[in-house]
Amino acid sequence: GDGQLIGIADTGVDYQSCFFQDSAVALPTCQGTGFVNIPSCINFKHRKIVTYRYFSNTNVGDTYQGHGTHVSGIATGQVETPATYPAAEQYHGVAPNAKIAFDDVSADGSTLNFPTDLNVGLFPHSYGVGARIHSNSWGNDFNGYDTTAMEFDQFTSNNDDFLPFVAAGNAGPGATTVGSPATAKNIIAVGASRNSLAALAEYQELDPYATLVSAQTGASGQAFAVQPAAFGATVQV
Repeated sequence: GDGQLIGIADTGVDYQSCFFQDSAVALPTCQGTGFVNIPSCINFKHRKIVTYRYFSNTNVGDTYQGHGTHVSGIATGQVETPATYPAAEQYHGVAPNAKIAFDDVSADGSTLNFPTDLNVGLFPHSYGVGARIHSNSWGNDFNGYDTTAMEFDQFTSNNDDFLPFVAAGNAGPGATTVGSPATAKNIIAVGASRNSLAALAEYQELDPYATLVSAQTGASGQAFAVQPAAFGATVQV
């Protein structure tokens, strides 16, 4: 993630978390729609969040459910001082050196409040700051092409170097369960077909299929290491 900036619109970020805090640079915040190009709103010296924009009906922070903090952590989470939090390093995001241009679209961590037109109210800010990848882990269950999906396509059509990633939704499994705005044309819809081994074990739904990784003969017989067909940790049997 070196040199990369990811736009994220979600419930908020716990900016005081060890994965996002910057002890030397204050969080740059601002309110408004469109591209809010004012000095207090953008600071590339912040080690993780270069801009935190909110709206008249949202706020700064993620104190209720933590959805936006979770999403941001998966993408770019990285502890500021590994020596202080040595156990936390294993939970770094997939691009820990990347930074975030964040749009807070919730005041309570549950209800989402967006600008009237995403094409002109939401996306221009992260794009103006320099983000060309945008994460949207939200949507509805409508399996069709609605106004929200159209607004995604309008912005990407006008800015073809901008690529939104959108959650496929929580209505599955089954046909016609991908919800808007993952039904837009100029985006990448992201879904899952399997859970991790830990999740399957928690819900007592272990997958019976496995892939042999290695075998070793010892004094007590043969020991096999297998990898579940669904991704997850290797299990000794």
